[in-house]
Amino acid sequence: MDEVEISRRRIRQRAVELLYQIELTGKSLLEICEYADPPVLPLQKEWISKIWAERENLDQLIKTASHEWRIERMGYVERNILRLALYEINYDKTPIPIAIDEAVELAKLYSGEEAGRFVNGVLGRIVRENGE
Repeated sequence: MDEVEISRRRIRQRAVELLYQIELTGKSLLEICEYADPPVLPLQKEWISKIWAERENLDQLIKTASHEWRIERMGYVERNILRLALYEINYDKTPIPIAIDEAVELAKLYSGEEAGRFVNGVLGRIVRENGE
């Protein structure tokens, strides 16, 4: 894994952590960033802000693909990992295999093997249904 991939992975991890905090606490991104340690870089803040702003569209994609699970029943971590991956696929133009692989690894890191399978299944279904 090269330096760019490692850096991108760290950015994704930080994004999941901050999105989780925003959703869990109900605080704004600015409030979360005010006390974040280490400080949130401007580029990270901009990216997280864009993901959060698109969450209704991203959540709609998740809802249509997760037949057995209502989005409200999903864990905060898994839900935000799905949002991140879908944002990367639909807005950042990250190659689909990379976005899915990274999302699965994040889910395993933060929630375990079962979460990795769940995230993989939902993202795979979305990609298949959208013909991407």
